[in-house]
Amino acid sequence: MTASADPSILNSNYVLPPDYDVMTETAEVFTRALLLGMTPETNQNNFAQTEFAEPLPEEFLPYEEAVAYMSKRLPVDKETYYALSDKMRYRAFTVSRLADGDAVRNVQGMITNAMEQGTGMNEFLQMTEGQLADAAGMGKGAGWYYETVYRTNTSTAYNVGRAIGFEEVPPIALELIGIDDDRQTELCHSLTSPPFRRPYDDPVWDTMWPPFHFNCRTTIRAIYDQSEIDDAGGEEKFYSSSNPDYKPAEGFGKYPIEKSDSWWDLTDAMQDRAQAFGLDVEFMSARESLGLNESAAESNRIIDEVEKAARKDAEDVARGMGIEYVDYSDIDSRVANEWNLHIAENFKEFSELKNMVNFVGSTEMQNELIEPRLSIIRIIKAYKENPGKSKTEMISIIEQYRIADFSKLNDPKRIARTFYPDDEILKKFAGIGINPNYGHDTSIFLKSLPEGVVGIKGAVDHEVGHLFDHLLDLHNNTEVQKMLGVSSRTDALIVKEKIANLWAYHRSNPLENGLPYELGSFIINLYRKLYG
Repeated sequence: MTASADPSILNSNYVLPPDYDVMTETAEVFTRALLLGMTPETNQNNFAQTEFAEPLPEEFLPYEEAVAYMSKRLPVDKETYYALSDKMRYRAFTVSRLADGDAVRNVQGMITNAMEQGTGMNEFLQMTEGQLADAAGMGKGAGWYYETVYRTNTSTAYNVGRAIGFEEVPPIALELIGIDDDRQTELCHSLTSPPFRRPYDDPVWDTMWPPFHFNCRTTIRAIYDQSEIDDAGGEEKFYSSSNPDYKPAEGFGKYPIEKSDSWWDLTDAMQDRAQAFGLDVEFMSARESLGLNESAAESNRIIDEVEKAARKDAEDVARGMGIEYVDYSDIDSRVANEWNLHIAENFKEFSELKNMVNFVGSTEMQNELIEPRLSIIRIIKAYKENPGKSKTEMISIIEQYRIADFSKLNDPKRIARTFYPDDEILKKFAGIGINPNYGHDTSIFLKSLPEGVVGIKGAVDHEVGHLFDHLLDLHNNTEVQKMLGVSSRTDALIVKEKIANLWAYHRSNPLENGLPYELGSFIINLYRKLYG
């Protein structure tokens, strides 16, 4: 059929009929790109190397294949995977339909151009549909337009996956990776030769996230190893000294998952095109059929319910370890789960510690448990130390004791707290609590601990160091004092904190010689001698 046989094409708002087979294949590619971006292999440009040239399966990736494809330790469950694939289905649908609309508009533009020039119109009207498609960049022979749409959206999905993976396990820094060949744009070359590097929490990434333009092949890698920065000469030499002079093309570069979960949805420009092509109703129907039309309030409610259930599961796991009092209120479930993991590891290696941990969870919840008993202790102490005082004076003294207790128990700078009192009644609430001001975000544990001590494991090891001090009376041990260069006159709190810091460092760096290794070996040997 020729264009001359259907002259209505000159002024039609017609959009090509949906090709659902193409959409399914496109969604598969986008999903694979997203999952590949979430994999932990961060030292190379996986997106650029793969380019998704391998044959695609006829149906959506089954869960097992997706897990194998993601490899190693990506924390995604079946429900998360299918939720992601639904969003990729919607993205594929909208991209495909907008491309269909663009196809018709491109051909209409060619006709208008021929009419304005007054030449070549007869030749144009004799073109076949295949020739028209090729000329518009959408045919099998010259599909540059579809390839641009395909590659750009695949790159977007891949780099969204990078962002999701990094939020799950935050790195120290990020580096842009490009492909230095004759296809690389000046923009990407300027950002990757030499590579642009900044700390992970630098605001520059809010507006400098690949892709940066159509057909962009630049991606981003994470740096988790501090030695990589040290080997380069330190932060001043490793990090880029200033923000880039180049800016991404319009509509590109924005961090994809900031605050709202909208990375898969239509951009403003796409919404304008959808309205112009009359595709609004189709897109609304697609969202409804995929269950993506919840309001923000409903989405937040679901997220809160899922998080609440996850916290409860974490509490059940802790109780399963024999811990009687568990309350992870106001603590992120991911923090709670990893906290449990490292406590369990210590219990397995040093079983005597089980008898010292009767509580895990939020320090605020632990405070609620111990406050009634502390109140009685304050009253007894006040009357014992201040005989003959009036009732009014005694109330004031007791309040001073309460303020002192609060200050001692609630240091706002402490990520976690080991509570192991002498009072036998309070001991039933002894254990390790997490400051809820820190426990809402796993990334805080990468930034707030002493040098050489990393992550939630480091925080748990620090508190275990305090438990060992209580168990073995380390701060009063003359060998330990000599090792640390302190004496019996040194403030006990300073000595206790040194012991905890050195133990945590040793557990993070067990093969490194020096004072941490010396003290760590002493603690382990003394424990083995006393408890086997």
